[in-house]
Amino acid sequence: MTGELVSRSNWSQPLRHMAMLTLVAVTTSFASPVTVLAQGQAVAETPVHVANPNNPMSVTQNGVTLTISKLSYDGETVTLIFSQQGEVKKIRDVSMRVNGEDGPFSSAMGMVRQNGVASKTDTFVEFSVGDYDHRTKQAYKLPESFELSCLVMLDGMEKERFEFKLPVTKNVTGPRTITPNVTQTHAGVKVSPKRVVISADKVEMIIHEQREKERGRKIRYEFTVVDDRGVVLKPASNGGALNGKIWSHKVGFVLPKSPPKSLTIKTYRSIVGLDSRVITKRKVETAVKHTPTAEKPLVLDVKEDGRLTITRIDHQQEATFVYVQVKADDPYRLLYNLVMKSGHTNRWPIDAVKSVDESTNSFVLKFEPIKPDQKFSFYLESKDFTPIKELDMTIPLK
Repeated sequence: MTGELVSRSNWSQPLRHMAMLTLVAVTTSFASPVTVLAQGQAVAETPVHVANPNNPMSVTQNGVTLTISKLSYDGETVTLIFSQQGEVKKIRDVSMRVNGEDGPFSSAMGMVRQNGVASKTDTFVEFSVGDYDHRTKQAYKLPESFELSCLVMLDGMEKERFEFKLPVTKNVTGPRTITPNVTQTHAGVKVSPKRVVISADKVEMIIHEQREKERGRKIRYEFTVVDDRGVVLKPASNGGALNGKIWSHKVGFVLPKSPPKSLTIKTYRSIVGLDSRVITKRKVETAVKHTPTAEKPLVLDVKEDGRLTITRIDHQQEATFVYVQVKADDPYRLLYNLVMKSGHTNRWPIDAVKSVDESTNSFVLKFEPIKPDQKFSFYLESKDFTPIKELDMTIPLK
């Protein structure tokens, strides 16, 4: 079956909402009829409902019909769109095999969006190579054609599975893959980009991080990508897994409108607290007492960590749109820590972000709707992210 890639809007959601948007990229394993759930409890003799051989794209059980409505494969990534009929349930997990075998695969999942509106029935799943094949010590590559096996688990139907088996053949033009030969080491930390995959609108990277044992507080390393014009790329996905002593990060970014000549990977070091969150460095709150304009904006300043300047607030029935300009090394890292508050209990994080002008870091932020006469404020935190300039690496895009 042929199909088109998921149509993505210009709006993107903060990565902290990835429970809806993107599964953390991890090495996948295929669920068998005796499945161990995330809680660690075994479910014996899980019923597996197999697709009808005459219609391998659709499975129905207990009043829920799950259909693979679109499929595309470009040689690197398989994109599936699962559509539901009847009672719609959230897809909790999708496990996959290629020609009956597990592999170093990763997956991303989210609701299909058209013009910024999420579908209530259609979910996309992107399935690609997550890392090198540690069994053979060679770079893993998906074949041109193969049999794809999927086991799908829906919310509220944890003891049942929908099973699909279907042939997959490359049917769209594939992305360009670069294997960089560069490594940077500093203060016992070694960073090596192993794979860079460039498609029409995004770039995905596999970056290996290896470090000496750091005692005391938890340390985390994250990455930002900047093009040759200094434009910071919008993050699209972020995940990883620990393979032996190597952290394998799989990160994705939206490419800017102008094709870049090179990409620079910047490494940030952060300290994680007992709640597994990055420690807050500074915080500021500004009440909305007047309608902001370009001449009289609202400003949230977190010193050397950056500044947000709000020049317009547009109250619509379906959402509140906030126009903002960001001054920071990484505007997205600061943007996603902005929330809208009303009173002591109501807090609304950013629902989506749209870039308006890459050169000036101007954005439109989408929040939950709030009445113009309601008292509210903006609250901003800066997190403890320290750039490690000695680990910067530039990859030419020839």
